[in-house]
Amino acid sequence: TSKVKKDDPKAQGLKMTRPAFGGNLMATIICPRTRPQMSTVRPGVMQKMEAFAPLAAVIVKFSKKVRHLLTWNALLSLFGNATLADEMAQIVTLGPVISHILDDNVEGSDEDMYKLHLRNATFGDAMGVFGSQLVPWHVYLGFYVGITAGVYPIVEITNMDFIKYNFMAMIAVISLLILAFTGLDRFI
Repeated sequence: TSKVKKDDPKAQGLKMTRPAFGGNLMATIICPRTRPQMSTVRPGVMQKMEAFAPLAAVIVKFSKKVRHLLTWNALLSLFGNATLADEMAQIVTLGPVISHILDDNVEGSDEDMYKLHLRNATFGDAMGVFGSQLVPWHVYLGFYVGITAGVYPIVEITNMDFIKYNFMAMIAVISLLILAFTGLDRFI
């Protein structure tokens, strides 16, 4: 193993290597005195990360129908909200997983695929927003409790109080799960 001395200015910071003099020579650019350091990478240089490939394989194995994919979308949305504690992170991270599964495993006309993608995106977004309101440690509930404590300083309110009385989120999540599993969501 090699050891880097913290005092060595050449060992610290970002080193960018790029072609110079028409590509005949590789030059390393070092910026020792300026912070923050940033570099860009051309498209196609780095490989695409397939972090959710095992999860996608499990979903494909258990999904026999398209409506099962939408049900998995709901369960993944709830799981994403619980683990990531942010509905936008859930929508941006797990939404494309279901979208790619749909593209790779479902065949149909362009119009049918467009409708499925639209249902999938709308469903994932709705489950992200309403599902987030049922997770006690979620960012949303922290935000709501903070505002409530500022407006009503005498009343003590907790995250569970919001969940206990949030009938709209409960009805939305349960009805979306039932509608997706039965396939009735396509009529809404």
